[in-house]
Amino acid sequence: MNLNTLEEIDALTAQDYISALQKIKPTKNEWEMLYTHMRTPNHTISMRELAQKVGFSNWNAANLHYGKLATKLCIELKKFPETKLAILADFSKPREFEWQLQLRPNALAALKQLDAMAHPADQNEWEMDHFIAYHSVKKMGYELKPSGTLQFFSKKEPLLRRAICNTVWVIQGSPRGNKTAYSLVGAYIAEHIEIEDPSSKLYAILGKSIHEFSPPLPLNHLDWLPVLLKQQSNFSLGFNRVNDQAVINTLKKLLPKPSQSPPPPSTLYDPDLPFFATEGSQKLVSHLTRERDKKIVDLKKQTTLATKGHLSCEVCNFNFARTYGHLGDNFCEVHHLVPLSSLKDETVATALDDLAIVCSNCHRIIHRSTPPLALQDLIKAFNNNQ
Repeated sequence: MNLNTLEEIDALTAQDYISALQKIKPTKNEWEMLYTHMRTPNHTISMRELAQKVGFSNWNAANLHYGKLATKLCIELKKFPETKLAILADFSKPREFEWQLQLRPNALAALKQLDAMAHPADQNEWEMDHFIAYHSVKKMGYELKPSGTLQFFSKKEPLLRRAICNTVWVIQGSPRGNKTAYSLVGAYIAEHIEIEDPSSKLYAILGKSIHEFSPPLPLNHLDWLPVLLKQQSNFSLGFNRVNDQAVINTLKKLLPKPSQSPPPPSTLYDPDLPFFATEGSQKLVSHLTRERDKKIVDLKKQTTLATKGHLSCEVCNFNFARTYGHLGDNFCEVHHLVPLSSLKDETVATALDDLAIVCSNCHRIIHRSTPPLALQDLIKAFNNNQ
């Protein structure tokens, strides 16, 4: 088969396939064959299996109909491989097995997008593969910042192609003295690859964000990180697949669920800060003398969810989600163990350990006293009254 033609086919984007499929308007049987192929494990199938699943009497009939569809695609895309089905699939023949057809990554991406548009409720049901893209701040000379897009460079072209339409987790390593501080930048859907430097065969894998953490989510304190480091050879591989389902499940738990999106900033006053009000007319004016960084509060919630799986009060164990269902998802209050109002310096660095997850009741009780009650004292009082 002409290698130049195959390279041209590999260069087709998901949008190229979508446009072509929309123009040629496949028949009902042809759509059924495409989606059957898409839904098979590893998107790989033999003609005999395809015939059985779609309902043809034999593999010759399936080959004929799939070949006609492929021919129409070749004409529309102006690519003419010797075997017309190569426009849709790569061929392989394991020993003592029939020829296997694996959907090309960008053809697969097109079908998934078309299916998601037709059945939006089902678009999250796909079993995706997961990959790690490791960014070394020391080696690259810069830290990653949220951009909403994926761009990662590697020479591992076959592995990059395999990642298309799958999840890529970007982890960043920053030097901290003699150690490395690892953090999760975000999760992305890989969409296509481009050749960045033909002379060195350097490729860029590009995609869009599923969720980005701002600031990146610290990982060093998580008990499963050593397992991931060992599996990924301390991320020396740069770009690699994640094969441990337990690690994949843990990574997925770090992502907020649609119903667990952080609520908008509360209109309630912050009891960690002094509050003043001027009354007399029909409005309430409040003046806060300290500025609080919401990012560190959100990060405290994220890391607590990642390590504990819930946002239960550290005093009384009250959990808003458990009590109120989805209305309470991802909700709690965060208490500064050292009240900002008591600080003398203009600004101060706040660590995650300087914050505590509490419910509204316990938070109010803490600030009922001046100075505020110590967290451990309230925990002791609560336990003594149970």
